[in-house]
Order: sequence, then structure tokens, then C-alpha cells
Amino acid sequence: MRYKGYVGVMEVDPDADLIHGDVIGLRDVITFQGRSVSEAQQAFKDSVDDYLKWCAEDGRAPEKPFSGNIMVRLDPAIHRSLFKLAEIRSMSINSLAVEALAKLASDSESEIRGGDPVQRRPSSKQKARRSTASSGRTKTAAAAKRPGRPTRP
Repeated sequence: MRYKGYVGVMEVDPDADLIHGDVIGLRDVITFQGRSVSEAQQAFKDSVDDYLKWCAEDGRAPEKPFSGNIMVRLDPAIHRSLFKLAEIRSMSINSLAVEALAKLASDSESEIRGGDPVQRRPSSKQKARRSTASSGRTKTAAAAKRPGRPTRP
């Protein structure tokens, strides 16, 4: 799901009879939940709006998902090989990396878009940080103390 430039993913928790979700691509933690898909979708939008309001009230810029810059740490031998390959192709290592990553993203498009986001399984870290708030959304324990306010991990 997309809303105001933010991307949310959902998963079903059959034990709790809920759909949980996370806004991905941020260091700040924004979570949501609902008992139906439409309720979870609305909770996603409400959580993004709450986050933007919270940032405005605190006088700080909200995180923007994906700046387009990534830092990659490589084994020196891989770095050397990429340098040589880029030199042979008369391109920069950055251009070589962008080309390879674009191909990977394109080849994975069905996994990214075609996979059912409701079936996404949470990591153990995500499971551990969840607590249910009375507002019908899932927030971190710290956020549950301050309703409507997302927290940094």
C-alpha cells in the first residue's frame, strides 16, 4: 500500500484475529492494525497522518522513504573486481551497481508486487516490539504510552 509517499505492508495474525502492518523504509517505527483489510488500510493512512502531525508538533522534518543513496560494504576483492569490470565497460562503479541493482529489482518485481502482502511474516524483532494499543493500531511499547506518537527504535 502507498500513501503520501510511504509504503505499508500487512500480515495476518490469526491468533489475534488481526491484520498487523508496518511502514517500511524508515528508521522511525510506524505500525498499524485492523480487523479487516479496509480497517487496516485506514489505520495505515491514520498512522502516517499521525506521524506527520507528530513531526510537525516536534518541529522536525519527517523521514522520507528512500533517498536513493545506499552505503554498501564489500570485501576488497569484490571491490577490485567491480572496479575492473566498470573500467572494461567504460562506466563508473556506481553506474555498474545501479545497472545490476535495477536488474535485480526488475527480476524480483513479481516477488515485490505479486506476493500477497497480507501473508508477509514478521521478523522476530518485529514480533518482539509489538504491543496492542486500544486505538486499534499496533505501536511500540513506548508509543503506546503516548497515543498517536510514533517512536524511533
